[in-house]
Amino acid sequence: MSTLPDLDAAVASRYEDTLRSEIESANQLLASGGWVEDYERRTPAQWISTIDNLTLVLWGRDDRFCPTDDAFHYLSALRRSELLVFPETGHWLQHERSTEFASYVTAFLTR
Repeated sequence: MSTLPDLDAAVASRYEDTLRSEIESANQLLASGGWVEDYERRTPAQWISTIDNLTLVLWGRDDRFCPTDDAFHYLSALRRSELLVFPETGHWLQHERSTEFASYVTAFLTR
């Protein structure tokens, strides 16, 4: 059961926000390795590659905001990672497949 009174409206509103030009510009800058404010000027991929913890990456195959190719970039950058891609699932995997999401996360955290 959703904690949002109108999940469909929230999803539509959130999606519309992603289409704003300033959001798209920020996403392009971040994807190109810019906009990282640390003294070493590392890209997001370089930051991610420093994570040494076992990491579970969950992805919706039909995510129109973050394409599935991005999931494989994370899998490659995170040395100790596992990837699960959910068919017929978009960007809000935790809502769209809440039972499966909770099951996989619980299993991962308790092993």
